[in-house]
Amino acid sequence: MRPSTSTNDLPRGWGNFLAALKSYVDEMRPKIDEIYDYQFFTPDDFKWEGGTQAQKNVALRKHYNLKWVAASEQGCLSSKEAIARQYIVDFGGIRKNSDEKISHYAKASDDELADGKLAGVASWSKVLSIRDPAAYAIYDARVAFSLNALQVQRLGDVGVWFPLLSTQNATLKRVQQPFANIKPKAEHQIKSQFAYRRYMEALTHAVGNGLPDDGEMILFAVAPKLARDWESANTSAKE
Repeated sequence: MRPSTSTNDLPRGWGNFLAALKSYVDEMRPKIDEIYDYQFFTPDDFKWEGGTQAQKNVALRKHYNLKWVAASEQGCLSSKEAIARQYIVDFGGIRKNSDEKISHYAKASDDELADGKLAGVASWSKVLSIRDPAAYAIYDARVAFSLNALQVQRLGDVGVWFPLLSTQNATLKRVQQPFANIKPKAEHQIKSQFAYRRYMEALTHAVGNGLPDDGEMILFAVAPKLARDWESANTSAKE
């Protein structure tokens, strides 16, 4: 992955955010097999010998990566489109992408996707995550919420605000609107065109020598609880 080369877009509070994220990931990593217990789609050709859901998710991403590499070596765009569609739609549950968008996500370069508009990031970041699991991870509504909410828990406020995304999760859907009211001033906000790159820089820092999908799974899994905790604290504060 090509890192961002400019520091002009770094918001104030970046250093404190990195420290908070790393501390949070370090604390939650031993619990990952407990907190990441989601059921998800697996294709018929995926062979699984058993283990935790977190381990299964990592193995599934590697499975799709091997299929992607084989399709790329064969120069088969239709195979890459099918792989991308299955991972976005069947695994990810995102069903609103047109065939044109799926084809674009399959054809575009890594940099073209990662440096492009944030629109569709929950879809195209899934494609990046199977192209190169060591370099890319998924950025979706849960991840975005957790990046912000963990700062409230650890630092008392949000020093670095990541763009929130629309969500189908009932808890996040209920909490995100009031939560967005605490969005800090512009100098503390990540600009949308830099959000994915900054997310990956932060995640890479947080996991150290580990794979970014460890950090991603943690952020995904804890989002509903962080939302409930924030809602509870703020409801209590108003009473």
